[in-house]
Order: sequence, then structure tokens, then C-alpha cells
Amino acid sequence: MSEINLLADKIEQGISKIFAQASEQKSGMWNYALLFNQEKSKTWVIVLFFENKVQLKNSLSNGFCYSVHQVLKNELVLIDKELPISIRFDIGQYPSNETEYEQLLEKHTVTYDTLNNENVQREICSICGHDWGKHKLMGHGNPPQEGWMACPEEDCFCFLTWDLDQRVNKDKFGKLYKDET
Repeated sequence: MSEINLLADKIEQGISKIFAQASEQKSGMWNYALLFNQEKSKTWVIVLFFENKVQLKNSLSNGFCYSVHQVLKNELVLIDKELPISIRFDIGQYPSNETEYEQLLEKHTVTYDTLNNENVQREICSICGHDWGKHKLMGHGNPPQEGWMACPEEDCFCFLTWDLDQRVNKDKFGKLYKDET
């Protein structure tokens, strides 16, 4: 088995732990795709799918996606802390053929890879290409020390994280956020 396939298996083990916890939450997150093409990008892309736009928008705004992101990120750090990974949220399903796979990979890597350099001014988002200043900042704590940002555009599911301390605390995110509403 190739080194890439072994790494993919380890990443999928981390993802399966997330789905085991998330099934209790009834968030609508129901499937995922692990995308990688070393000829197009060095970044592994994990796309977590939701059943519909309403469920995804709710999960983006109530912190569920942030919790999933943090737990998954902490699982992946155990595999390789230098591994370039992009965790994305979308509606839809696993690609059914090579063309759909390539389209999904391109959708989630092209903007990120071409805009994610220090020379680009932050007037547009490096993930979705929309106006950076309109993104909504959300967080945990009082005052918040970390959190997430989401794009307010209707059909955009852009998601970014922020941390004032820029540190990873592996024990902090042992469970997924549970929406109490």
C-alpha cells in the first residue's frame, strides 16, 4: 500500500470518530469526501456534507461546524502536525464519478491555493472570494478568545477559524458542541 493510501486511511479514521459523535447531534451532517491530487495541490481537502442549506447554515452559525473542525483538527494533529489539511463544509454528497471528484476538488482548492499568499490584500476572502469585510465573526468565551467566521452570502458556506493565542489545546475540544436550543 502506498504512503498516500496509508495517510488517507489514517485521516479517514479521524473522520469516522467525528461522525460517531456527530450522529447524536442531528445536525444534518451525513457524508464526507477526502480529496487529494498531489499534481494539483499539496493540501488534503476534507469536505463534510450536510443534507441541505438550512442545516448547514444553522450548523455554521450555532458553533457545530466550529466544534467539528476543532475536534477533527486535533485528531489530525496526532497523525502529522505539519499535514496541510483544509476542512470544508458543503451541501451535497460524495462524488459519484471522476469528473465530479475533480470538480469538487477544484471548487475547494483553486480559490484557496491561488489567494492564500502573503501578497494578496485581504479585501477578498481567500476561501470563497467574497468581500472579506462582510464575513461574520463568532466566538466562544467572554470575551471570546477563539472562534470562527462565516460568509453571509446566501449560497456560500465559507468557514474560517481564528484564535487570539494561536495555539492548539488538544484537551479542550474532546467533545462536539451540543446545540441546546
